[in-house]
Amino acid sequence: MFTVPLSLSEETVEKFGQMSICYEVHGKPNKTFNLLSDICVSVNAFYSPAKDKKIGNIMSKIGVLTEDSDGMCQRIEVDLEGCASSVNGQKVSEYYQSGVRVIQRRGKRVRIATPNCGNSDVVMWVICEVQMKERMIKFVISRGDSLRPASHGLIGRF
Repeated sequence: MFTVPLSLSEETVEKFGQMSICYEVHGKPNKTFNLLSDICVSVNAFYSPAKDKKIGNIMSKIGVLTEDSDGMCQRIEVDLEGCASSVNGQKVSEYYQSGVRVIQRRGKRVRIATPNCGNSDVVMWVICEVQMKERMIKFVISRGDSLRPASHGLIGRF
């Protein structure tokens, strides 16, 4: 399940409020799909079969590969099991280094912010939740205005 805010004019936001697109991509089980690729950030999701076959597949892991403000590559992962986050293979509940921030909130939400080549941050949330009695990951881009027009993936820029 994905939630992506729309880039709207101030006039539209004033009249209707901020709007987002919410959608699902069911994918294939035990496969990794690219959700978003930009110059300095890439997000992938691992799809696992749901326990209930009617639901199909769920995202069970999110991986973010990003360049920090020092030009070093950082690998961030969030696993549905325990909603556990790690940076470069080390489990973390909070991580702040060279513009990259990972914060575990209330045990079920992980906020990831990355500088995206020195532009304004791309801010993402990985939310471990239960939908239709099934544990799954919901992926939200809460701030993505620094994504370039050529960004792509299942979310990409639109």
